[in-house]
Amino acid sequence: MTPAEFRALADAATPGRWINGSTKAGYRSIFADCVPTGTPRPLVTQLRGQNRKSDARLIALAPDLARLCAELGEALREIREQCRQGHGDDLIAETTDLALAKLAELKMP
Repeated sequence: MTPAEFRALADAATPGRWINGSTKAGYRSIFADCVPTGTPRPLVTQLRGQNRKSDARLIALAPDLARLCAELGEALREIREQCRQGHGDDLIAETTDLALAKLAELKMP
């Protein structure tokens, strides 16, 4: 994915604040604290299994992680461009190319 694709993915998501919690029925859920009523509503519910708390935390972080990936990709591109203009060494340029390639391997869900 490109930095623009990461940013678009984050921008298209339900805006935060996202809350990791439980429903009244006891299901691990992700709530969006952005609804007009002011009452958080569950967006993802009934997460089950031994990893449900970790899954819920990761889901709640997803928009922020996508924006961070976009920022990292843009910073890496800038570093690579500076290296190509003679302001860095080959190792830095090669490392930024590898990191950008890893970001590009991620596929849009």
